[in-house]
Amino acid sequence: MVDNEASRKRLEQLGIAFTEDTFLSHVRNGNTEVVSLFLEAGMSADTKDRNGAPALILAYRQGQIQIAHRLVESVAKLEQLFEELDRAKPTKDRWDKLSALSPFATILSTLLIALVGWYFTQSYNRRQSDIAANQNQQQNRLLELETIEKMIPHLTANEESKRVALIAIHDLGNPRLAIEMAQLYPSAASIDVLQQLANLDDTDGRSQAIAALSFIAASDSSSNTLAETALQNAFRSQAQSIVALGVDSSNNRVWGTFVGSNGLILTQYDPSRVLNVMHVALANEALVDADLKSKNESSRLAMLKVRGPGYPPLRLAKHAPVAGSLVIALGYQGQIRVGIVEGVTDKGLNIRFPNAGTFRGTVGVPVVNASGEIVGIVKFYKDESIVMAGVRSDVFATYVEQAASSISAESVAVQ
Repeated sequence: MVDNEASRKRLEQLGIAFTEDTFLSHVRNGNTEVVSLFLEAGMSADTKDRNGAPALILAYRQGQIQIAHRLVESVAKLEQLFEELDRAKPTKDRWDKLSALSPFATILSTLLIALVGWYFTQSYNRRQSDIAANQNQQQNRLLELETIEKMIPHLTANEESKRVALIAIHDLGNPRLAIEMAQLYPSAASIDVLQQLANLDDTDGRSQAIAALSFIAASDSSSNTLAETALQNAFRSQAQSIVALGVDSSNNRVWGTFVGSNGLILTQYDPSRVLNVMHVALANEALVDADLKSKNESSRLAMLKVRGPGYPPLRLAKHAPVAGSLVIALGYQGQIRVGIVEGVTDKGLNIRFPNAGTFRGTVGVPVVNASGEIVGIVKFYKDESIVMAGVRSDVFATYVEQAASSISAESVAVQ
């Protein structure tokens, strides 16, 4: 049994008055320890405030679920009360026992009613919240449709009107709609707006804008060259991560990517091109020496390391892209090409570059998603239709980590 006097003395030591108002105040504030002391000292769990609301209701109103459970526990053990009553007064009949327990039964019934009421109140509130959310969603959709209706004449007018219309849609609080409209009506003005959005700090907005630019660049639109130029500007900082291995002619070079700020370079392994010690041309054409630290002939990947810190790495994507998604090959000194993933196999990715043209750098260059994360490394030309096979990032990420660990390097920039 709990020592009531000890609990009261503890409350006195804490400077807490043993009153109903004080008890209810701690119920509202969620002070579980003090509430337990009150109950152990003899305070009724059915204590009501001046408005007639019992302690349990007050606890639920304030979201004090732990307090509510403690209040229920204090009066929910009727079976134990029966046993104690039997031991204390064995001569009483059942009706006397029930009469003795009636105050506890009253408290328990009050608590049960309160719990049922609280449950239905919460269910009603959740339902009303869902209805309000659906209404807000419908209202926002209606506003979107009204905005589109008002802006369509401007989107099909001259370039300046289109630019103003797209910026207006964006500034009205709907960047996604502005990006979709720019993609739907590709032109110099649309690409200019998408490029501005791609250079913002907003990660989601940047990824959406790059995806839209990639779509235009991969299409037969007359604006695809402009879109590629915009993508080059958007990936200007990432282009600093691409290096050329060897100083021979471009036809005999292989390309690589920094995947660690400590100078780790990931590339496609080719024994005739990737040597134990070789020169590396950075994006600014400065030459540094690199040592071959690791190679995996089965996956045809290699890891080199240049001396010194401060090199800009690219992150590795955790997941491979799905078939039909757009990806971007980042070439040396900022060149880019947009490709379409035509197949995902255990061996890699089959990627078609519809507007490849002259592309300086093929074997070893990274293929990235709209977030700038590496999803593949170009392995070879599969045929003359510019279909390339790439090693998937989720396959070589493990190799990169293991290789980095084996050469006692810093952690690789894997997101």
